[in-house]
Amino acid sequence: MFAGCLGEPKVKLSFENKSDSDLCFNLTKVIPGLCDEVRAGATTVSRPDCKNPETTTLTIVLSVAEGRREIYSRTATCKEWVASGAKITIEKRGDELVITDSLPDATPSPSF
Repeated sequence: MFAGCLGEPKVKLSFENKSDSDLCFNLTKVIPGLCDEVRAGATTVSRPDCKNPETTTLTIVLSVAEGRREIYSRTATCKEWVASGAKITIEKRGDELVITDSLPDATPSPSF
Protein backbone atom coordinates (compact mmCIF):
# COMPACT_ATOMS: atom_id res chain seq x y z
CA MET A 1 0.00 0.00 0.00
CA PHE A 2 3.01 2.29 0.03
CA ALA A 3 2.78 4.13 -3.27
CA GLY A 4 4.98 6.36 -5.32
CA CYS A 5 8.10 5.28 -7.09
CA LEU A 6 9.48 8.80 -7.28
CA GLY A 7 9.01 10.53 -3.96
CA GLU A 8 8.16 9.72 -0.42
CA PRO A 9 6.13 6.60 0.40
CA LYS A 10 2.49 7.39 1.11
CA VAL A 11 -0.27 5.85 3.21
CA LYS A 12 -3.70 5.54 1.62
CA LEU A 13 -6.15 6.72 4.30
CA SER A 14 -9.83 6.14 3.62
CA PHE A 15 -12.55 8.08 5.46
CA GLU A 16 -16.03 6.58 5.10
CA ASN A 17 -18.44 9.26 6.30
CA LYS A 18 -21.85 7.63 6.74
CA SER A 19 -23.16 10.66 8.63
CA ASP A 20 -24.93 13.76 7.39
CA SER A 21 -22.18 16.05 8.75
CA ASP A 22 -19.28 17.50 6.76
CA LEU A 23 -16.04 17.09 8.71
CA CYS A 24 -12.46 18.35 8.50
CA PHE A 25 -9.29 16.22 8.45
CA ASN A 26 -5.88 17.42 9.59
CA LEU A 27 -2.57 15.84 10.49
CA THR A 28 -1.35 16.55 14.05
CA LYS A 29 -3.97 19.10 15.25
CA VAL A 30 -7.07 21.11 14.39
CA ILE A 31 -6.22 24.20 12.35
CA PRO A 32 -9.31 26.42 12.02
CA GLY A 33 -9.95 27.40 8.43
CA LEU A 34 -7.36 24.97 7.03
CA CYS A 35 -8.24 21.31 6.48
CA ASP A 36 -9.17 18.65 3.96
CA GLU A 37 -12.92 18.15 3.79
CA VAL A 38 -14.52 14.81 4.58
CA ARG A 39 -17.91 15.15 2.89
CA ALA A 40 -21.10 13.79 4.44
CA GLY A 41 -22.30 10.54 2.88
CA ALA A 42 -19.08 10.01 0.92
CA THR A 43 -15.73 8.24 1.04
CA THR A 44 -12.69 10.51 1.02
CA VAL A 45 -9.14 9.30 0.35
CA SER A 46 -5.97 11.05 1.47
CA ARG A 47 -2.36 10.02 0.88
CA PRO A 48 -0.04 11.63 3.44
CA ASP A 49 3.72 11.24 3.00
CA CYS A 50 5.73 8.84 5.17
CA LYS A 51 9.48 9.34 5.01
CA ASN A 52 10.26 6.21 7.01
CA PRO A 53 7.23 3.90 7.37
CA GLU A 54 8.76 2.10 10.36
CA THR A 55 9.22 5.20 12.49
CA THR A 56 7.20 8.05 10.96
CA THR A 57 4.00 8.59 12.92
CA LEU A 58 0.76 10.02 11.60
CA THR A 59 -1.74 11.67 13.89
CA ILE A 60 -5.14 11.79 12.22
CA VAL A 61 -7.48 14.46 13.57
CA LEU A 62 -11.13 14.95 12.62
CA SER A 63 -13.17 17.97 13.57
CA VAL A 64 -16.69 19.22 12.98
CA ALA A 65 -16.59 21.40 9.88
CA GLU A 66 -18.58 24.33 11.25
CA GLY A 67 -16.94 24.82 14.63
CA ARG A 68 -13.63 23.01 14.17
CA ARG A 69 -14.32 21.12 17.40
CA GLU A 70 -12.06 18.03 17.57
CA ILE A 71 -14.01 14.77 17.58
CA TYR A 72 -11.28 12.20 16.84
CA SER A 73 -7.50 11.92 17.18
CA ARG A 74 -5.34 8.82 16.81
CA THR A 75 -1.61 8.34 16.30
CA ALA A 76 0.21 5.32 14.83
CA THR A 77 3.24 4.67 12.66
CA CYS A 78 2.75 4.65 8.89
CA LYS A 79 3.45 0.91 8.95
CA GLU A 80 0.67 0.37 11.52
CA TRP A 81 -1.83 2.44 9.51
CA VAL A 82 -1.00 0.46 6.34
CA ALA A 83 -1.15 -2.94 8.10
CA SER A 84 -4.58 -2.06 9.53
CA GLY A 85 -6.09 -1.02 6.20
CA ALA A 86 -6.04 2.69 7.18
CA LYS A 87 -9.82 3.11 7.29
CA ILE A 88 -11.78 5.52 9.47
CA THR A 89 -15.57 5.22 9.61
CA ILE A 90 -17.89 7.99 10.79
CA GLU A 91 -21.47 7.12 11.68
CA LYS A 92 -24.36 9.02 13.17
CA ARG A 93 -26.24 7.31 15.97
CA GLY A 94 -29.15 9.43 17.06
CA ASP A 95 -27.77 12.94 17.41
CA GLU A 96 -24.20 11.76 18.05
CA LEU A 97 -21.21 11.01 15.80
CA VAL A 98 -19.30 7.78 16.46
CA ILE A 99 -15.88 7.29 14.85
CA THR A 100 -14.11 3.92 14.54
CA ASP A 101 -10.85 3.04 12.83
CA SER A 102 -9.11 -0.05 11.53
CA LEU A 103 -6.16 0.08 13.96
CA PRO A 104 -5.88 -2.81 16.43
CA ASP A 105 -7.72 -2.35 19.70
CA ALA A 106 -9.90 0.29 18.07
CA THR A 107 -13.00 1.02 20.04
CA PRO A 108 -15.74 3.48 19.17
CA SER A 109 -14.84 7.00 20.15
CA PRO A 110 -16.92 8.73 22.77
CA SER A 111 -20.04 10.04 21.12
CA PHE A 112 -20.07 13.72 20.23
